[in-house]
Formats: sequence, C-alpha cells, structure tokens
Amino acid sequence: MRRYDTAEYAATRLVDTIIMHNNEPVLVHKVGMMDDQISVRCTKLLDEEDKMMEVYLSECDINPVSLGYVNHKKNAHYIMRAPMRRDWRQGLRMLNIVDSEGANPRNIPYRTIAHTIMGRFPSFVSTLERLNSKDKIVRMAFSRDFSVTNKGSLTYKGLLDVGTVNMENGSILINDNCNWIGEALDESLEAA
Repeated sequence: MRRYDTAEYAATRLVDTIIMHNNEPVLVHKVGMMDDQISVRCTKLLDEEDKMMEVYLSECDINPVSLGYVNHKKNAHYIMRAPMRRDWRQGLRMLNIVDSEGANPRNIPYRTIAHTIMGRFPSFVSTLERLNSKDKIVRMAFSRDFSVTNKGSLTYKGLLDVGTVNMENGSILINDNCNWIGEALDESLEAA
C-alpha cells in the first residue's frame, strides 16, 4: 500500500474517492490525524445509514477496485476507468469512470457502483425473470462481465455481442466466432 508522509498530501489524493476498508467500499470525505496516524473520515457505501466513521489509513486498501457491469434503473452499464495521465487521485471517483457505450456514468450513484465492486449481482435465473417481467428493463447484468438484453442478446464487457439467450428456458447459444468466451461464461454462471 502507498504510504503518505502527511495528512495534507493524503487528502489531495483520497478525498471524494472510493477506497476499501475491511473489504467494503467506503467514500472518503476527509483526511486528518488520529493518535499521530493519518486517518480518513468516510462512510460505508453499502450501509444505508450514512454513518460517518474515522479509521486509520493504514487499515485501508487503496488499490484500484474491480469494476464492470452496473445495474442501474432499467439498464446495465459497463463502467471502467478512464485513461487519465494527469489524474493524481488514488481511489475511484466519478471523473475517472467511463461507460463503454458513452453514457454519462456520473448519473449512477456510488452506492449502486458499490454493488459491482463487491460482485453483487442477481442470479442468471432472476435476471431472466426480471427481463421477462412487465418492468420494461432493457438490459440486466448477472455478473461483472456479462449482461442479457430483453431481446435475448448476451453481451460481454459492454460492447461485444457474444450469443443469444432463449428468454423462456434460459438456454444459451454462443456465437461461432466467440467460442473463446465459454470458460468465462461458465464461471459467471456458477457464481450467479
């Protein structure tokens, strides 16, 4: 983990970013000192109470978090880090996220992104049930890497249409030129 010499410098790198504490995503609001150690004041993104807590920075993981599909409203968005040469921030923040299809990811709440960071997705069966419901969902992800549209298209990492899904029985047919995707799909289906 990167160590910082001063709380002031750490604040320039971490305030308003998502980092991990105890394997949970937290949003950093302030950096200061506590018991002669650098500390962060933050909120747990998966906790509905918005309760502020202060923890030592040494207890936090500031490595990049895992991204991928985010289920938001009636669509699934594949988000990833934007290549930025002049971004000095350490954690994840809205300005360094892009949507693979060009949508504005800034409309997706941090709490929703936190579910992707933690790998929390509906099962494949639940995904199909929701897509077949009267909710008018356009696309829904069942893993970090795969989503299904309401027309039965199987999409990989946002842009690649890799197969079709029978919306009635859930059978999957991978496109002939995408056989390489089978193992990753199997892993996602086992986890879902």
